[in-house]
Order: sequence, then C-alpha cells, then structure tokens
Amino acid sequence: MSDRGELAAAIVKGAANLETMYVSGPAGIGKTTLLGEVVDRLAGEFRLLQACPTRSERHLPGVVLIDLLTELRPLVDRLKPEHAESISQLLKGTAPPDRMPLFLATVELLSVASASRPLLIVLDDAQWTDESSAEVLSYVARRTDRFRGSLLIAERAGTESVVHPAGASHFELEPMRDEEIAAILSGQRANISAADRDHILATAGGNPLHAIECANFLSRHGRRPLPRHLDDLISARISPHSEDTKWALLVASLSTHPTLDMLQACDALPENCLEPAELSDTVTIDANGAIRFRHPLLPELVQSTATSSQKRRAHAALAGAVDDPVARARHAVLSAATADEETAAAAEGAAAQASSRGAPAEAAQLVELAACRTPSACERDRRRLRAAEYHLHSGNEERSHQLAAEVADGDFPDLRFQAGLLLYDLAGQNIGKARRHLQNAAPDAAGDPRRETELSLHLAELSYYDRDFAASVHHAKEALVRAEAQQDDYFVLRALTVSSAAADDADPEAQVADLERANAIASSLPLDPRTVEARQLWCTSNLFRGEGRTAREAIVALEEEVRRTNQLSLLRQILVSSATIYYRTGDCGRSLAAGRECAELTEGTDLACVGQSMAAQTEWAGGSFDSAIANAHMAIASCKDAGDQEWLDLSYAVLGLSHSAKGDHAEAVEAFTRAHHMEKLNRHTEPAVFPWHTDHIASLAATGRMSEATAQTRALERRIREHDRPFLRLPLARAKASCQAAAGELDSAHKGLSRALKEYTDAEPLEKARSHLALARIALRLRRRSAANASFHHAAERFAELRARPWVAVAKRHIEEGGAMETAPQMTATDRRIVELVAAGLTNADISANLFLSVKAIEGRLTKLYRKFNVNNRAELVARVRG
Repeated sequence: MSDRGELAAAIVKGAANLETMYVSGPAGIGKTTLLGEVVDRLAGEFRLLQACPTRSERHLPGVVLIDLLTELRPLVDRLKPEHAESISQLLKGTAPPDRMPLFLATVELLSVASASRPLLIVLDDAQWTDESSAEVLSYVARRTDRFRGSLLIAERAGTESVVHPAGASHFELEPMRDEEIAAILSGQRANISAADRDHILATAGGNPLHAIECANFLSRHGRRPLPRHLDDLISARISPHSEDTKWALLVASLSTHPTLDMLQACDALPENCLEPAELSDTVTIDANGAIRFRHPLLPELVQSTATSSQKRRAHAALAGAVDDPVARARHAVLSAATADEETAAAAEGAAAQASSRGAPAEAAQLVELAACRTPSACERDRRRLRAAEYHLHSGNEERSHQLAAEVADGDFPDLRFQAGLLLYDLAGQNIGKARRHLQNAAPDAAGDPRRETELSLHLAELSYYDRDFAASVHHAKEALVRAEAQQDDYFVLRALTVSSAAADDADPEAQVADLERANAIASSLPLDPRTVEARQLWCTSNLFRGEGRTAREAIVALEEEVRRTNQLSLLRQILVSSATIYYRTGDCGRSLAAGRECAELTEGTDLACVGQSMAAQTEWAGGSFDSAIANAHMAIASCKDAGDQEWLDLSYAVLGLSHSAKGDHAEAVEAFTRAHHMEKLNRHTEPAVFPWHTDHIASLAATGRMSEATAQTRALERRIREHDRPFLRLPLARAKASCQAAAGELDSAHKGLSRALKEYTDAEPLEKARSHLALARIALRLRRRSAANASFHHAAERFAELRARPWVAVAKRHIEEGGAMETAPQMTATDRRIVELVAAGLTNADISANLFLSVKAIEGRLTKLYRKFNVNNRAELVARVRG
C-alpha cells in the first residue's frame, strides 16, 4: 500500500479493533513518520506507551521494556505482590534471571493500565530491541486477550526480526509516488526548481528521506550530480561540521541515552553545545538536555566515518562516565586496543550481571569480547567456553557449538572435557552425536576423580535415553561409588536419580530406598532443577505404588515451597507432577487448574508439548473432553516438532482416552494403537505411570476387535502382577466386563464388575467412580432400570465430589435419558439397511459400495446409531435392533 493516508487509516482501524500490527520498510521510507501520524490520530482515545531503541541500546538488558513501562510506575502497587516486586526490580535494572515472573507481571500491569482506556503500544526500530525486552514483548503479543490494547511494531526491512508476533497484520511500506514526494519537497523547499525536483525524484526512488537529503545537499552545495546512496547523502550532512562537533556526535552515537551532561562528563561537549548539529537537522536537544538523532541511520553513519582509534577513545570516555555496570564494562572492553586481564575480568563480571538480569545473549557477547582481550591462552579458552554456555542459554546453539568445538580442540584437558560435555548437551535427541562427544571427552577424564564421576553420570543418562537400562544402572552405580568417595552430595543425588529411574523391578525395595535417599539429600539442598526432580520422583513413585496420600502430601509441600521462591521455571517443572497427583488422588478441579497453569507457563518454550499434554490429561479428568482432544492434538504436533518421544506416547494415550470417553471408539483405538507402539519403542513397562490401557481394551472390544482386546487384557494383567500394582485391579476388571458385554455376556459382566467394586477398594477415586458408571451402563442394557438408575446417581455423586465435570455430565445425561430404554429408537430406511449389512458381516467399505455412500458417511451413521441405541460396537447394535 503506497498511499500513506490509506495506510494510516488502515492502521488506525486495526488499533480500534485492538489488533497487533507490524510495519516494515527500508531505511528512510517513512515508518517513523507514519507511526507519528497514527499516534496523533489516536492520542485522545488510547493511552500511549512508546519506545524507539537505537543500535547502541540493543546490548542493555531490559532497556526497551523499561522505556515502555516507566509511564505505568504509579500502577505497580495495584498488582499482586510478587508481580509488583518483579516490575519494581525491572525498573531498578535488577530483574532476576527467571523471566517468567516478569512475563506474567507485565501482562497484569498492562491489564490494570487498560482498565479505563485501551493501550497503544508503539515500538519503532524494533530491530534494535534488546534480547530480554524482546522475550517479554513476544510473550505479551501472544496474550493480547488478557488486556485491552493494540501493538504497533515497526522494523527495518532486511534485518532479523526480533519482535514479530505470529498472526500480526503486516503492512509493508512501498515507495511513495512522485506526486507525494514532490509535495514533501514543496513543503520543505518552496523555491526548488522543476529541474532539481525531477533530478531528485529520479535519484530518490520513492524514498522520502532520500529525497529530503537530496534537496538538502543541493541547498548546501548548489551542484550536481547527487550522490546516489542515502548513506553518502547523510554523511555529507555530517562532514562539514567542526572536529569538536564530530567528536561530540561520535560519543553521543555510542551512548545509550546521550545528554549534554553526559558529553560534559566525557569532556566531549563543544562550546557551541552542538548548535551546528541542531541547525543541520542532525540532532534535536530537548529542554532537559537529552540528545536524539534525527534519524536512526545517523548514529551508524557517524560511527562509520570515525577511525578505530577514535571509537576506542570515545568508548574510554564513556566507560568513565556511565553508571550502569554492564554498559561501563562494555565501553571499557571496547576501548582496549590490546589484551588486558583487568579489563577482561571486569567484562566477564558484567556479563554475569547481564545474565542475572535475564539477558544471556548480551552476557555471551560481553564474555566473547573479554576473551579477545585476555592475555592468557588458558583463561581465553575458559572465557570462550563460558560464552558458549551463555549462547546456549540464549538459544543461539550454532554459535555455542562453534565456540565449544574450538575449545574442545584446545590444549587444556579440563576445558576440553567441559567443552565435550557442552557439545553432548548440544547434541539434543541425536544419540549417536551425543555418544561421540562423550567418547571424545573420555581421555581427558582419565585420572581425575571429579571428571570421571561426571563422565559416568553422563554415560548413565545417555544409556537411559538410549533405552539401555542395564548400562544406565551400571554407569550410575559407578558414579555413585565415586561420588560417595568424594563426599559430593550433588553427584550422589544425580547418580541415585538416574539409577532409580533406569532400574528394573528385580529389586523394588532397593529402588524405593534409592529414591527415598535421593529425596532426603535433595530436601537438604537449595531448590534447583535437579533437586526438584529428585523430590518429584519421590512423590510420583509413591503414587505409582498406590501410596496416594503420601504422594499428595509431599507434592503439596514441594509446590508451596517452590511458589514461595517465585521461580516459575521450577514451578512449571513441579506442575507436571502436581496436576497428575491431584486428579489421581481425588481432586480433578485442582488438577485442572494446575494443568492449565502448566500449559500457560510452558507456552512458547521448549516444554510446550509437556504443558499441552498435561492440559489434555487434566481436561479429560476435570474440564471437557473436547478441550482435552484439542490440547492432545497440539501436544502431538509439538512433540513431533521437538522430537520428543516420551511425551508423544502420553499425548496419544490421552487423545485415545478422550475419544473413548465421548464414545468415539474407532478414533480412540487409532490413538491408543499409536500410544501402544510408542510405549514399546520407549520400553515403558510400568502400567501405573499413566493408566490408559484398560480404556484401550474397552475401545477394542467396542469396535469388535475381540482377539486384540483379549491379548491386551492378558498382557496388562501380567504387567500389573509383575509390578505389584493392586490398585489397578479394579480398572482391569472394568475392562474385562467391557469385553464380556461386547460379546453379549451381560449378566457375567455385571456380576464380575459388581464383585470387583466390593473387593478392590484400593483403587484410585476417579477409577472407582468410572467403574460405577460402567456398571450402570451394563445394568441398563440388562433392562434393570432401577439398578442402573441407582448406579448412575452414585457415579454422578462421586464425580461431583471429585470435581470431575465432564464425567458428571456423562452420568447426568444417562440419568436424563434412562427412561427411554424400553422403546427402541426410530430408524430411517438407510439406517435399517446398514444394520442388516453389518449383521451380514460386511465391512464399512463393503457397505459403502452397496449403498453408494462414502465410507465416511457410513462411519458417521454408525456412530450416531451407537449413541441412539446406547451401545458400544457393531455386535451390540445388531443385538439391540433385533431386540
């Protein structure tokens, strides 16, 4: 869209609809002018939050977010206490490394700020946004439903997009028409000749800034030809200035927030106070002395005309004038012409501060600069390895790998070994690569007890992921012996955790003892991902052994402890276990809240598939089956994108559970079959981790696949016995009853399940309620209306106590429809013919060919008939219709 008026109107309309919009175009095309026009039009309707970062600001953690939110400082006291603390820390420049609290706090602050008037959040020159601000703004852009506001982002074309939210309306600024450029020139230079105007139009190519600079050039120099490049034209604006003015402009261009006071502190303020630069439209200076370049290109061009020596001197002057320690260290290291350990050490220290503010990319760049100024070869490699670690934390795996590989080829055994472990981490799901990196690191571990322990721990973990559990246990036990000899609790904890996870069931008592010991050690250490993992494993192991109360008490205590720290990265780790334990111990409502919170905290991270899968599980238990299906599909897609086989297994299983709960058994069998395949690949044998197998059996029976159902029943019965999981005997009995009912043995099914409900009282609460529901359905088919009604009411009451909302709805629907069983539902002629062909043993494809309907249509009609007659499979349908 080349007409600026139409474009501005479209953006104003989008803002009125609270949309997120993205404007791009080359330098000088008029993005800033367009944003200014939009802001002027909306000034009375919206509360404006605006930032326009510069190149020199992109290395300062949180500076853009601070610029945007400072306006809202008076509202901070209205936030939740933990959110108010996060915003206060940000505005003081001390935001913690855990970014999630700041993400949530920013969204709440915007929600509070937009209560009375919508927000217009404008970010110009977004390509210079610092990394930590970009992360928060990207999070905000995905949650515009949480506040009333519109985001308007402008970015230079050809630059790497930093904040470009998915789904944003994109407006690309095209070159202006000649008549528009001519109108701008007439407004700028009333006496411009027709010949000069035509020459400018031909040179500028529709770029308004280029045209204005051409006019300025002709006005100053009165000659042609014109420089063809915009950079040359702007440079020509700078070149006539005195050396004092150029020096002041260079210092200002390298500063984050240049002011006259800052130039004075750098001994760079000329006597004319930059008046010539103001008169040449190079800078503006406000009443407080703040200096702003007229165009973002100007600082870059000022720097491009300076020598390396001049830039080092400017950085040295700024290092002595700025207060921020990160900025001071950056200027100091950039001012060093040769290696200097003191300067390098200061830069490394500042990098740690940048990382603590949640800016690992800035930290990585600082440490790389420090390494370049480090005299000692060993210290230089150590700093390069540290930079590689920061790059990994920031998501720049390519640069991390490059630096780690260089250190791994170096001359220092300990650093080579640590670089090899980092390369192992970078290998991700690629088991072969990971193994090669450990093999390469092994020679450097020999003879050093600590390195040998670390190598054994990594080999144990690698063997576990490769499903070589015997090797995993061997390496873990080896590491345990070494760790105990070194009296290193952390290594002992890691060894016990891996060993217990990989151990088979040959010695369950020893496995439990290891987990209990790991939990005790972890409880005495500070909270971090590994100590939390050990305590989680202790909680879930109790759940899997049927010790639900112990599991619940432990996970509640751990979750409360983690919440007090406000470390949301640990909280999202904990919620995976919390959500599971809550619904399996009888509180589906609390489980649903935990599952949804887990999904929110993992959205947009590498753990998205975990959050989506947990949301699906808890929706199945306490939310809605449709939401469970939607979340399961998202989890499956995310698992495939991430190459995560562990959670893909569980995601397919919960998809099957949800389809089964809705009576869509064909879809359920398809999902369960995939879960079963993944379970075999992953070598999972523990039936209590996520008990979906009985529903798989029921769906197989419901679709007439009796031989498969029987085989699965026997296999599951064996696993329950081998793992000693008596609390799973009731759901197993329910699955057997489903098979008997599908075979027409309704009386045996009813008696067997009734007996199981009385005998197996140790089952999980939700499984007990579901078994009462299954019993009621069988009684209904036996035409024992009174018994069925009593069981449906009992199931509904139990589901309500558990806050299992979708299951309450299922039970109540049966209660409402229970009286209709005596009269067979009406059928169309086509439906009768389908049932006749089903009774004759024809497949859906055969029926399709007979009736000239699609297979999909046949499947749809059969599904409706199953629901209409309250049956689960073809055999039951035929029996019910024939009466």
